[in-house]
Amino acid sequence: MQVPRGLDASRPLHVVIFIVMVAGLVVVAVGRCSRAMNPRPPSTTYQSAPLQPIVDVGSVSIGSVVQGTLGVDQRQGWTLAATKGQRIAVGLYSAWDNSVSVTMPDSGRELTEDGFSGGNGQGLITGVTLPVDGTYLIVVRGEKGGAGNYELAVTEAPPSKPGTITTVGPGDAPILITR
Repeated sequence: MQVPRGLDASRPLHVVIFIVMVAGLVVVAVGRCSRAMNPRPPSTTYQSAPLQPIVDVGSVSIGSVVQGTLGVDQRQGWTLAATKGQRIAVGLYSAWDNSVSVTMPDSGRELTEDGFSGGNGQGLITGVTLPVDGTYLIVVRGEKGGAGNYELAVTEAPPSKPGTITTVGPGDAPILITR
């Protein structure tokens, strides 16, 4: 069979390949749009529940260690009577991911938090100076479904070291120099 002058014998093949490629792109685009509109749940199956009310479990004093058992998605509060200017450290030790925070007396506003132990089972607040007299609340909670037995230690923290903030190097990045 002879192809008329000016026509390429491979042209129908090019048209078929082009149609197949366009159809493939359409299928991929539709699949991506479908996933964007109906996303799969994250690979981790645990979905955090809304924060539960804080359950009052007792009191703790500076220099003491208390033990507790935390349920899944539960938050527990330990009261601490303290005075303005006291400097405390708080350690939460467990076999599961946890966080610990200190809230202000009467306001419930968070003063400081160790937000996530990163899988090592230790929520640590290395030192915070308490700004007012009153009863503080130390809140214990699990992360990513963490629950079980724990120990909470509240100790007197050493005074913060005075230092000088200075800038050095390219861009004058600030650093803290302590002595």
